[in-house]
Amino acid sequence: MYIPRHFAVDDREVLHRVIREHSFATLISSGSREPFATHIPLLLEGDELIGHMARANPHWKMFDGRAALAIFSGPHAYVSPRFYVTAPNVPTWNYVTVHVYGKPEAIEGAEESAAILRRSLDIYDPSLPRSEELEAYMASQLRGIVAFRIPIERMEGKFKMNQNKKPEDRSAVIDAFSVSGEPAELAVATVMRDLNG
Repeated sequence: MYIPRHFAVDDREVLHRVIREHSFATLISSGSREPFATHIPLLLEGDELIGHMARANPHWKMFDGRAALAIFSGPHAYVSPRFYVTAPNVPTWNYVTVHVYGKPEAIEGAEESAAILRRSLDIYDPSLPRSEELEAYMASQLRGIVAFRIPIERMEGKFKMNQNKKPEDRSAVIDAFSVSGEPAELAVATVMRDLNG
């Protein structure tokens, strides 16, 4: 990913927080003719990502030692030139993204696959009652999924939040987003305030 120096974020904890808070990722692998992508939730567990996908999805057949890229998209919003104090300026987009690189590995064992399903429930639906019936149903569905892990080889973070603009212009964008009422713009304003210290 192209990352100008002033947009680069390499603080591991910050990148991990983005992954945890925005875990619905785009997983991209190199197919035989063109890239192949799957939109999927991925969980950060230690130094790896874990997840599962439908066995009918051919993507898991590319987990053969090929590198893959998982893209996590955080808050983002359009920035109008009218927000800035100084002129002229061009329209732009403020955004947070984290790219994670690694080689996915399919998990064959039913117990480990079931553990990944349980971990997903712990994160996304913690109040769902864990009954014997649910466990039995999940076990019956394991044949239809492929669980996998991606040992993390490298991470890149890009927080493009007007760091290349004058302080008064950054403040003006924060002010505009803070009163917009749009959830995406409010989220970007929060990130911009955090970056401005």
